[in-house]
Amino acid sequence: MFLPGAAKLTNFIRRYSLPLSIIGITILFILYTYGLTENPPGFYQDEAAFAYNAYLLAKTGYSEFGVRWPLFIQTFTWPFTVYSNPVCIYLLAAFNLVFP
Repeated sequence: MFLPGAAKLTNFIRRYSLPLSIIGITILFILYTYGLTENPPGFYQDEAAFAYNAYLLAKTGYSEFGVRWPLFIQTFTWPFTVYSNPVCIYLLAAFNLVFP
C-alpha cells in the first residue's frame, strides 16, 4: 500500500540524515564536555583503591596487601580495616586484562 507522504518523507530522510546526525553528535559532544574541568570534582580514595587493587589482581594475582586472589579485598587500614566487595574489583580486573 502506498502512502501519499511516504515519498516526501523518504526524500527528506535521504537528504538531511547526514547533516542532522552531524549536528546531533556535535550537540551531544558539547553537552558532554561542558564543565569537564569542574566535574567530577575529584578522584576519591575508594575509587583509587578499587582501581589499584583491580590493576594488581590483573597483573600479579595479588591484592594491595599481598593476599593471592582474595575473596574479600582489604582496601583501607586506618583508622579501621575495610573489606570491599570483590565483584566490582574482579570485574574491573577483567576489564584491565582485556583493555590494558
